[in-house]
Amino acid sequence: MDVRTDAGIQKALRAELPGAEGDSGSLITIAHRLRTVADYDKVVMMGFGEVLEVGTTPHLMANKGEFYEMVRQS
Repeated sequence: MDVRTDAGIQKALRAELPGAEGDSGSLITIAHRLRTVADYDKVVMMGFGEVLEVGTTPHLMANKGEFYEMVRQS
């Protein structure tokens, strides 16, 4: 999927699913583009079937772990 299509889908999901407009709910996204999850409340970084890191984007960037390395290389 190209970046433009991905952005359109993300916009629609955020507007229509639970959690939009103050409703309670959760959205779980499996993504290969960092841009897709950059503003999510929580990111779970996985590798080889295991959880590597969990946190907000600023927290993960400050830890300079796996997430940080992916951002740095992108």
